[in-house]
Amino acid sequence: MNEFLDHIYLRAAREHVSRHVAVIPDEFLDAADRHLAIHKRPLLQVFLKPARTFHVTGTVSLQLHLGDPNHEPDIPTWREWIRDRENVPPSRIGKTRLMEDYGITRAELDDPMCEERFAEHSCRNDSPSADAYDFLRGIGISEFHDEEGNQIGDLCLEDGACPGNDSKVVEASNRLSLSCLQYALEQLGHRCNFIMED
Repeated sequence: MNEFLDHIYLRAAREHVSRHVAVIPDEFLDAADRHLAIHKRPLLQVFLKPARTFHVTGTVSLQLHLGDPNHEPDIPTWREWIRDRENVPPSRIGKTRLMEDYGITRAELDDPMCEERFAEHSCRNDSPSADAYDFLRGIGISEFHDEEGNQIGDLCLEDGACPGNDSKVVEASNRLSLSCLQYALEQLGHRCNFIMED
C-alpha cells in the first residue's frame, strides 16, 4: 500500500473518526491558497491523459459529476430495459410477467419505457453525479487536513438526501477542497481532471 494511503487510514483509525482524512502538505496548501486568492479559481492541474474527468457545478455548493452533468441519456424501450438492465435473455422477455413486474403488456414492449421510472433509476445508478459518488465513496477520502491536523475542507457524500429522493450526490465544501481532492487522488494513482462549469 502506498505511503499516502497508509497515512490516511492510520490517522483515521488513531483519531477514531468515521471519515477518512487526507493530510495535505503545507507547501501544496500555500500554493493552492495563493492561486485561489489571485485567480479566484482552485489550483487544478490539467493532465493530458486523465483517468477520469470531474465536472464541477455551482458556485456556493460545488457538486461533482463524473462526466457531463447536462447529458440527457436516451430513454430505452421496455424491451431494451428488460434485456440490458434486468438481464433477461431476449428469448425469455415475452415469457416474463410483464404486467406484474413492469405494468406493461406484450404490445408495449417496443414503446419507450416510463420516463419517471427511467429517471429514478438513472439518478441513482447511471448519472454523472451517481458515478462521482460511487467512485469517491470507493476511494474513501472525505476530509482534508493540513499537517497540523486542522480541517481545511471536506466532501459531503449524500445517498438519498431525503425521503423520495434516491439520488447520489457529492459536494465539496469549498474551492480549496477541489485542489486537495485532485492532489489526494493523484497521490493514490488516480490522475483526474476537474472542469469548472461556471
